[in-house]
Amino acid sequence: MDVERYLLSTALSGIISQRLAKMLCPTCRYQRNTTKYEQKVFKKFMNMDVLKIWDSNPKGCEHCRRGYRGRIAIHEVLEIDDDIRSALSNDKVEKKDLAKMVYSGNTITMLQDALIKCLEGKTSFEEVYKNIEIENEDDDNYENEFVYEELLYYQDQLGINFKEAELKIKDIASFFKIEHLLGKKIYSLYICDKVLVKILALLLLSPKVFIVDNLLSYLKEDKRKLLLKYLKEKEISFINITTDAEEILFSDVVVVINNFKSVISGSPKSILEGNSILPYMGIKLPFIVDLSHNLILYNVVDKIYCDNRKLVDKLWK
Repeated sequence: MDVERYLLSTALSGIISQRLAKMLCPTCRYQRNTTKYEQKVFKKFMNMDVLKIWDSNPKGCEHCRRGYRGRIAIHEVLEIDDDIRSALSNDKVEKKDLAKMVYSGNTITMLQDALIKCLEGKTSFEEVYKNIEIENEDDDNYENEFVYEELLYYQDQLGINFKEAELKIKDIASFFKIEHLLGKKIYSLYICDKVLVKILALLLLSPKVFIVDNLLSYLKEDKRKLLLKYLKEKEISFINITTDAEEILFSDVVVVINNFKSVISGSPKSILEGNSILPYMGIKLPFIVDLSHNLILYNVVDKIYCDNRKLVDKLWK
């Protein structure tokens, strides 16, 4: 913002940052054992050995939607003391040194506040992972420090010509509108962008079949739509393993599996219309479909809608 540092140091009293996370339903939440990764995060950022945490019940209950009810704020509050004020007004103090000064004190970071709320059963670790940047949490999942290098890596391993690889990166970055991310360090990205980078690095290899397991929910809606559009244009068969019924709406063919057996399969329309089997299995219908069913009961609409915009247009008319 080009504000002089001395003005900031005299004007600031404190800084409050906030994000919203989904709140666990207190009625149907349950405790489970932590994974090795979760244990690592709690140990690194909280200095705690955590063996059990609260999690959402994907089936939900009569009081919630898929284990969540309402939102909770995750905060980070920084009080500007004399030391920080002095450092702010000193042009020789670099950003990294200022950050070290701030976080070596008594400030509870946004990540720590989120982990505390996770331990208290107010939110889930999945929500923490989705909403809060966890520094260096994916060292083992990425081969390089920068986004561009990561997109280049697998192509280089397969011996793809450098100029061809560069052109493919340029094209896919333009398609997904991530040109501004190419020069950034991966650890500095939000989780939604980190997941997208990993997906694109693999798509650059032009696979015939692409399989993901519970990843689409980490992407922003616009990127999710672009991904599905890209897969169709490139004629890549896409298999999406998910526990999120909302993702049924993006599918051509749905297979519902229970206890390792296929219970029902077909088009989204055939599975969601009429007396759908999903609620009887403890799976909530996608919101727009559930709303359509209720509106049909009151003769407001006469069919099931799977598209938000089309239903809004119908109601508006």
